[in-house]
Amino acid sequence: MPVSRTVYKRCICEKCIETGDRAPDGTPKGVLIAERLLAAHLQRTQAERAALIRTDVADLVASQLRTLTLTDNELLLAPHVPGDPGHPNPTPPVSIPALADDLERLT
Repeated sequence: MPVSRTVYKRCICEKCIETGDRAPDGTPKGVLIAERLLAAHLQRTQAERAALIRTDVADLVASQLRTLTLTDNELLLAPHVPGDPGHPNPTPPVSIPALADDLERLT
């Protein structure tokens, strides 16, 4: 029986574009991957990206919750003028609807 040759395909997912070579004109070429491994590679890349997004959203929500617990509601609603040394809350105000949206994305 003849030996089957490995067929390579060019992957142009975000990860491969970052790590791959570039053409002379500067456009990304991606990475050559064996065709039989491409589906598993794409699944792993998507899972890593989803985990990273969940971590980023969780960090954002934790930061906003920390800010909410450390401040008064009055201070959250007070307008903040950047560079105003007299303002008791130097951090930007946290919007309750934005926090609720972030929590909703986590679930």
